[in-house]
Amino acid sequence: MISVLHDSPDNVAAFYTSGKTTHEEIENLVIPHVQKKVLQHKQFNYMLYFNHSCENCDLELLLRDSISSLQDISVLNRFAIVSNYSNEQIYRQFFRSIPEFDIRIFTKNNIYNALYWCHNGRTA
Repeated sequence: MISVLHDSPDNVAAFYTSGKTTHEEIENLVIPHVQKKVLQHKQFNYMLYFNHSCENCDLELLLRDSISSLQDISVLNRFAIVSNYSNEQIYRQFFRSIPEFDIRIFTKNNIYNALYWCHNGRTA
């Protein structure tokens, strides 16, 4: 399941995932929310908070569907991933085919630093 983090800064599309994610959630929740943010701010700052172990989640589906759809509607500026999944290689390998943008991986106990970085471009 994926949810919008409504308390995120205005220029950040932030999402919380728990368990399985579906293509329908991405189409019906993620894409419209990001489109709204892009229209308001003309840049795309994105944060995904994985509340579960990524070993058993549909991480590839979530990333593939959301990023491929979002490439057409915005310029990706900063992308934060918040997770306690220790293998950063899965994220970096996936993102290497996408045009340059700033990506950082934060642990769960640094979620506020991740939001601050997405909003401001530097850590608190």
